[in-house]
Amino acid sequence: MEAFCYNEGMNNVFANGLPTGYYFVFKEDILPEEIISLRESVNWKGDSPNRWTDVIRQSLFLVGIRDYHDELVGMACLAGNARHAIMCDLCVSPAHQTKGIGEAIIHQLYDAVHELNVSYVYAELAKTNPFKSKMLDSGFKETGDSLFWDVYN
Repeated sequence: MEAFCYNEGMNNVFANGLPTGYYFVFKEDILPEEIISLRESVNWKGDSPNRWTDVIRQSLFLVGIRDYHDELVGMACLAGNARHAIMCDLCVSPAHQTKGIGEAIIHQLYDAVHELNVSYVYAELAKTNPFKSKMLDSGFKETGDSLFWDVYN
């Protein structure tokens, strides 16, 4: 994975709209079990409902996207504080990828960063992540090697 840092005026290259049939929801309207199911759909560790209840409550910002069946098909959050935040847990259900959902989520995160007046934003992406070039175009800078510790694995 590569680390990126954003700290100045953002040239937003991400779409702010959603395709027809989708709508945004925010942390008060997202259940932990939905997040677990979404993460498991992309073969990520689901964790426990109690853990996700804490994550939802503690997040600076959490956005989700539902489809016309009211199923949570995408989500991401900002973790941290008013000075430093991390964009994390960006996840889109495989059946809904390549429709602009991930871009719309990132646009919502960018808006939240500005609304919360966060000074520094970090993101860590796999080298193959399709958002890497767009994040660099939008104002993120590569910061070199990053470190990651999965405490429980």
